[in-house]
Amino acid sequence: MSWILLALISPILHGLSNILDEYFINKIFKNIRVLIFFVSFLNLILGSIIFLIKQPTLPTLSVLPFLIIIGLIEILYLVPYCLALKSTDTSVVASMFSIGHILVPVLAFFIIKESLQSHQYLGFLIIILSSFLLSFEPKKKFKINIALFYMFLCSLMLSIETVLYKYVCTIYDWANGFVWIIFISFVFIFIFFLISKKYRNEIKKEFPKFKQNSKLLIFEQLLTFTGELSAAYVISLIPVTLEKGISASQPIFVLLYAIILNKFFPNVFKEKIDKKSIFKKIFLFILMIFGIVITIK
Repeated sequence: MSWILLALISPILHGLSNILDEYFINKIFKNIRVLIFFVSFLNLILGSIIFLIKQPTLPTLSVLPFLIIIGLIEILYLVPYCLALKSTDTSVVASMFSIGHILVPVLAFFIIKESLQSHQYLGFLIIILSSFLLSFEPKKKFKINIALFYMFLCSLMLSIETVLYKYVCTIYDWANGFVWIIFISFVFIFIFFLISKKYRNEIKKEFPKFKQNSKLLIFEQLLTFTGELSAAYVISLIPVTLEKGISASQPIFVLLYAIILNKFFPNVFKEKIDKKSIFKKIFLFILMIFGIVITIK
């Protein structure tokens, strides 16, 4: 069961990076495209470190198309994710990643013929129901926060990416695949940088903010990078559906971090932490944990 502990590294680290993401998106970088460039650049540097440690191998022609698709998704999913963070609480956004826990087993079944038992699918139903209730706004006539729509798009892309990466792991080294995806992602960003003068001007304009907040942004990206690296390794070991089930604990860590950080930095992070909101979130997070327990049983 040591893989469960390894799988928990990702939600623990991503939980804190979600909090910092919200800070950068809502307080520092109003332009999402500019933030994506800086994040991709830092990710490229971190990925290069792995190449220095591990001898890289060129991807084969059979695996290259999948790496390209995954690399593109690594950029595109950030757009709805950032928009969701602008729309609702960070812990709610993190919980909506659980939508992918429903999509992953379906995609895994059709793409890599990976199936689970019926009670495990019940666990995913509980997870998605909890996500729905978290986004529901009872004071407004049957209104669902638009973040649910954004996170559905985000989770759909990440679900496709996860299943494709699991397939890559069956025919290619997981670590090499992980790093090549980072390089390919930056290539897409750099091409857009070269062809768009407006994009270059936006980056130049926001560079002083990057320089001023570089240490915190590097720390945030280090959390994200390490979380993704640990998740990639775990995916190479166990069914992707199980890895996604465990990662559903992420919003619990987000709420915990938000409560702690709010004592030191009040009104900095966008998170409702009044008693009623906390009770609702904790109840639904516990419901998610129940779904996780059913999933990994």
